[in-house]
Amino acid sequence: MVISGINSVSKEIGIHPSSLRRWEAMGLISPGRVDFGETWVRIYSEEDIALLKRVKQLMDEGYRLRAAFERAGQMTEEA
Repeated sequence: MVISGINSVSKEIGIHPSSLRRWEAMGLISPGRVDFGETWVRIYSEEDIALLKRVKQLMDEGYRLRAAFERAGQMTEEA
């Protein structure tokens, strides 16, 4: 299992970290969290990253945000 933080995920996918934070606030993605003393760090699983890559691809194809998440979720269920 590879564990990735928000900055490495945003670079890998090509999405700004603030977008990932906003999507989390909207309830579209729920990364894990790790406590580092006084700081909590977001942790994205391999499955989270795969979902975000599909969402980004769908958005690049013209899907709106929520529709991209819905379609990407359906693609995951079909696989």
